[in-house]
Amino acid sequence: MSGADETVCPKIQCKDKGDEKDKDGGRKMISLTTVNPGQEVALIDIQGGRVLRSNLYSMGLVVGVKLTMVANRGCPIMIALNDTRLTLGFVSAQKIMAE
Repeated sequence: MSGADETVCPKIQCKDKGDEKDKDGGRKMISLTTVNPGQEVALIDIQGGRVLRSNLYSMGLVVGVKLTMVANRGCPIMIALNDTRLTLGFVSAQKIMAE
């Protein structure tokens, strides 16, 4: 029976998001959902569509900005950007890559 299962659903090896490396600098990219409260990170990429990028840009989340994780208990995730607190849904936060 395991042979039949492998043909329907072959085993796929997936990389852990925390182990991704940026092409140009070899920097370690992690999803915002894996950042611990109190930790400061720099935003390096948004892996979402045009609408998500536009919404995040309008809130000040642009490449290079430093942000601090305030609360990471699932949904919502709260971050601090300068003197502003922002809450993000889990799926949106997953698409924000930081170092």
